[in-house]
Amino acid sequence: MMSRILKTESGAALLITLGALAIVSILGAAAITVAGGSLNLTAWDKSTHQAFNVAEAGFDQALARARNDTLDGDFTTTLENGEASVTVTKLAEFIYYVKSVGAHPSFSDPKARRAVEGKITAIGSYNVMFADGAAGTILGSAEIIGPLYVRDFLSMNGFGQINGGPLFIKDNPVTSDHTGDLEMQGSAFVGSPADPIYAFIDGTYPPPNPNFNTIAVYSDVPELEMPIISDSIEDMNEQRGFADLVIDDDGVTNGSNPLSLTKNTPAVTYGSYPAGPYLKWEITGQLTRVLRTKGIIFVDGSVEMGENKINQIKYSGKGTIIANGPIAVSSELEPEVISEFPDTTVIGLVTGSEVDLDPNKSMDTIYALIYARDRVNFLRYFDFYGCVMTDILDVQQNPTLHITTDLSAWDLPPGMPKIEASTVVTDWREVAP
Repeated sequence: MMSRILKTESGAALLITLGALAIVSILGAAAITVAGGSLNLTAWDKSTHQAFNVAEAGFDQALARARNDTLDGDFTTTLENGEASVTVTKLAEFIYYVKSVGAHPSFSDPKARRAVEGKITAIGSYNVMFADGAAGTILGSAEIIGPLYVRDFLSMNGFGQINGGPLFIKDNPVTSDHTGDLEMQGSAFVGSPADPIYAFIDGTYPPPNPNFNTIAVYSDVPELEMPIISDSIEDMNEQRGFADLVIDDDGVTNGSNPLSLTKNTPAVTYGSYPAGPYLKWEITGQLTRVLRTKGIIFVDGSVEMGENKINQIKYSGKGTIIANGPIAVSSELEPEVISEFPDTTVIGLVTGSEVDLDPNKSMDTIYALIYARDRVNFLRYFDFYGCVMTDILDVQQNPTLHITTDLSAWDLPPGMPKIEASTVVTDWREVAP
């Protein structure tokens, strides 16, 4: 009997031992599986993190290209930790939708993909109508077709219109009573129901209504700083030193030698024509004159161009007139070949004072790039083509201002003041690849 009991207990012990071994084996296998999965998960985490970094790097490259005015289409880029494919869609002047997809380690063998998107706005000093210190009503009944950048605040009344956009209103930290506001009165319009615009406004603005039509309004306004050229002797001596040609009888920077290009001005050539630099005034008809320029031309005094007895001034060449005094344009001023503006034919007008644009008859045209430290006065109903950088825009009557938005640094005539482009990113987020 005792022998039978011992055999039974021995069999039970064997079964328990075998069961325990089976459980241990199962737990061991599970542990190995979990450990392997953890290793794989860690590797995936690293890959997806790298893919996100690559996507960000591709977006940053798009931002740099926008700042350098070279963001002209889709591109791919190879980085140390992967590849990025960047798609670029132009939404409006200076505003681009950018999506960057990153793959690690490559698109041909992707362990992970991630993507980011956002809107990039990039503007330069001569791609907008730029009013650095404007305060009060500056538009009157004008129509601005293209971008407008205002520092301080903008008040629109009458029948003033801003079409095409974008509109930028930047707070001026120097003033304390306005913070980048937009005020609209009367029949003034921003955009239209059929063609709304983008707006970047630091302060307050009207709610959407039939007169205020925007695709979106952003509070992140790009920062543009106007270069300073005053009419002080010190500043004018510096500009004189930069000039290729100086028109000054007494050789002293004192504003005593104005340049008058009017009906009674005889044909005259300053400098070396056609080698350059030069300013050449030609009489080609009873009511038409031709102005030819090349290089930077400094005039120690004011400049008067045209009068009500001259219907047109045609011009050719690529030159900038820098005046130690105000500049007045009192007739039509346009290139001999309109299609060459601004690539190969463009005139720059620069003064530390102010510029009056007052052609002698309605429906005239003026093509120019203008810098006036004080103000630019639009005094008649006419069409303006080009760009303006000034402190205050004073618009009377109802001119139409067509802003040249495709102007690049190499299109500028020599000697034009310029600043670096400014960029801002909005609506940035991660999206599905």
